[in-house]
Amino acid sequence: MSWRFTDLSLLSLLLTALLVGAPSVSLAQLDDPTAENNFTETNKFLFVLGTDFNELSLRNAASDPSITSELNVAVFARNDTLLDEINFSDYAVVFIESTDEALVNGWNASINESKLVGVRFIGYNLSANITFLDVDLSSANYTNIERYWVQGGEANMENMLRLTGQKFCGLWSDEMVDEPELLRPKVNITFIANLPTNVYYLNKVISERSIITDLFDVTVMDCMDGEKVAAKLANISDQDVIMLYMVGYIELSKFKDALLDSKANGTKIGLSSVSDVYGVGTIDFSRPPYNEIDSYIYKDGYANMENFLRFIGAELEDAYIEYSPAADPEIPDHGIYHPDAFPRIFKDITEYLDWYAANGFNESAPTIGIIATNNIGNYSATFPRYSNYA
Repeated sequence: MSWRFTDLSLLSLLLTALLVGAPSVSLAQLDDPTAENNFTETNKFLFVLGTDFNELSLRNAASDPSITSELNVAVFARNDTLLDEINFSDYAVVFIESTDEALVNGWNASINESKLVGVRFIGYNLSANITFLDVDLSSANYTNIERYWVQGGEANMENMLRLTGQKFCGLWSDEMVDEPELLRPKVNITFIANLPTNVYYLNKVISERSIITDLFDVTVMDCMDGEKVAAKLANISDQDVIMLYMVGYIELSKFKDALLDSKANGTKIGLSSVSDVYGVGTIDFSRPPYNEIDSYIYKDGYANMENFLRFIGAELEDAYIEYSPAADPEIPDHGIYHPDAFPRIFKDITEYLDWYAANGFNESAPTIGIIATNNIGNYSATFPRYSNYA
């Protein structure tokens, strides 16, 4: 590939780093900042903490001889005086947690310069407006960093340091790092919905995301049969949170007594697009921050339904976990679309027909397909009209 620098300040920062003998960064590193095998030449980590959730455990783990023999870990806690300017270029990894957006923005110059020489930045529970972070904790490579972090405890902090050292410094390369020790009580959440895509994506999140199942026991029900819902609720009376979406009056009447019993036992109950004719709800969706809940459900999709669970845990049950605001779901460039399944896009005809068989497929109806070469949103009004006949 060819390179052309149009930002002279970027070029000067790179040349300065090279001239002063800082760890060099290749063009490949600049092109792919997530490549974990681009190990830095320093073994220093910096943690900037805005809460005391992991402070003591982290300090104890960082002082363990098995860690100090390989890593030099500095910790700035929330009660420490933080400088308006910090030289991050001395570190291999910088982890910033729950820190004020204005303070972090004041470090932008140092952060940008440090990234040019290979420093990696991990953020946790920061403002969505902070965009310089280059370690995606939702990715398979790095998800265990978050799993250790949210569970806390010295053993998890030590393993988090070891794993981070493996990923970014090439340390402990021959060792298997233990799975996180689950120390936090799980939040019990039930979601009852009449929208198949919500149910699909929640089940997919539960099956794939250990960070979620480490912290939450999630039960997902469709509300097509209110009597079955009532029977299931009777067997899970210890729920912390129950959320309902698009439940009709007739089906709701069949399990309202179970909801009222749960409410009496202290369960928090939220209703989205449901008329609360029986007074079962306890969450005021018009009041911040709970007015954001509807957005996760309406926008749907994998990331939104995961963040829906994270939001519930953090805001309703005070669980220590970060969440992101609801966003428009990502739509792949290629696939098969059906209006009743959106935002789910099917990767092939087999997956599509499996879904269609359970969602009203009429073998005798004609098959109508439309090849779309641009955004499928342009056809949103047309597809439902045709699908009535096919």
